[in-house]
Amino acid sequence: MRAPSRTANSLPAALTLAFVMVAGCAGGRAKSGVMTRAADGGGSWKPRTVGMLFPQLAPGSMPDRAAVGSDRPFMGSEINAVVHAALRKALEATAGGEVHDLSATAPARERMALLATVILREYWLNGTIPPKPVGELGRVSQCDAVLVVSVIKFGPSLRPLMVKNLGGDIRTDGSRSGAGGRWLNCGVKIALVKVATAMPVWEAAYLESRPDDGNTQEMVAAACVEKLLDEYPYKK
Repeated sequence: MRAPSRTANSLPAALTLAFVMVAGCAGGRAKSGVMTRAADGGGSWKPRTVGMLFPQLAPGSMPDRAAVGSDRPFMGSEINAVVHAALRKALEATAGGEVHDLSATAPARERMALLATVILREYWLNGTIPPKPVGELGRVSQCDAVLVVSVIKFGPSLRPLMVKNLGGDIRTDGSRSGAGGRWLNCGVKIALVKVATAMPVWEAAYLESRPDDGNTQEMVAAACVEKLLDEYPYKK
């Protein structure tokens, strides 16, 4: 996720360090191509209830205009809905503990959506998680962990793409750079946040890029979240 132009000297030292860790080269790349990082100090803790926040679009996530062609591109709300449906299905099949869809119809739905926006804005800006909104979200949802979800790329491109780092930066996939045609992409960055500490205990970013022929955006989104959750540390 790209942060707005801002010098490091304008940030407190702790926030600068957090930004470098998240938006830079921190985290390792699994064999599947997924970038992951687990926080130290997790110990034997495991989430009993995980609240799924509705995805939001990160800056620069929309499709390349030159690749859209005559097709009607997915709109922002449609993109988030496709990713959310794929992620919910995969998480319910994979995660240990209960999974609560916090975007489902409920009295506090709008309140939780607002809190999710506040959390993601700070996460995009400086790589930190704001404690007060997370605490309020945990109180309202009764979850001891929440899954923060950002869509970092969605839609067609004229070249195959891949995620560059845990911050969600994207580049051309050099191993397939000679391949032409049209490519369908879905890139997602997620952070599992422990409510009690307001700290990510696991972060991951991945971008699935497939040829347009024989694939749909829904298929690409499903493949993306499946690979992400293959690395999820709290499985059944």
